Amino acid sequence: MADNEATAEGRPVMRRTDLTFDHGNQPGALPTTNRGAGLVLVAILPVMAIAIGLIAVSGQGNSYNTAVSAGSPDNLIAIAMLGATWLRVMALFVLMILLVAVGLGLLTLSLYEAGSRVVAPSALVLFALAATIFVGWATFEGTVTVWAAEETASTSIVPAVYEPLLRWADALFRLFMLLAYLAIGAFGGAILATRAVPAWAGWASVVLGGLGTIARLSDMAELGVPAWLPPSVPAWMLAGVPGWIPLWGVIIGVALLTDWARSK
Repeated sequence: MADNEATAEGRPVMRRTDLTFDHGNQPGALPTTNRGAGLVLVAILPVMAIAIGLIAVSGQGNSYNTAVSAGSPDNLIAIAMLGATWLRVMALFVLMILLVAVGLGLLTLSLYEAGSRVVAPSALVLFALAATIFVGWATFEGTVTVWAAEETASTSIVPAVYEPLLRWADALFRLFMLLAYLAIGAFGGAILATRAVPAWAGWASVVLGGLGTIARLSDMAELGVPAWLPPSVPAWMLAGVPGWIPLWGVIIGVALLTDWARSK
């Protein structure tokens, strides 16, 4: 329903008068946004499964482990052996991070409407920066590193120009992980403050974001940061494995969809 209502200037305006309409926060907007964010974040799971499946089907699991964990030149030779599999997995990782960014954008809308006017948008900015940096790092891995791998495989010599470039790429990766963990912790704080998402998801985000940040800093030996982590959690496990970021996104997506289903 709608009634004509005169303004101070004498012009009539239409104003909704039905009791189900809230001029501040429209009913249904928050659950709908949560559902959209949840669907986007849960969509990361099949992408992750495809990446794992590619490695498994190719029979190159050992080569992949060497590529991501060994030092030069062993990792470069492994990347050369992986060939197209390396590029496909890298592309799928980029897709996962972009899905996390889109899902968090929708989540930020919900948190903003629920009252987090500073923390949630700030967390989104942090993650957007992290995602941009990750795309830059992945582009390096898919171009420069592949070139260096092919050269190393054919000549048994790592190109001299590669090592200085690798140091810059490594700095990008470290910065990505640090910003991503800071964003995760901030999202956890916003969730706990607004209750727009189940509290357990907020606590899980705070714990992961906190431990991940400490691990990333502790893994930077040149900073001299002590490893304030539980004995069973080595710093490299959180600091050097980007898969934790999309996995966290999936968990948040499940929390959002579960909460949406219960509210119906």
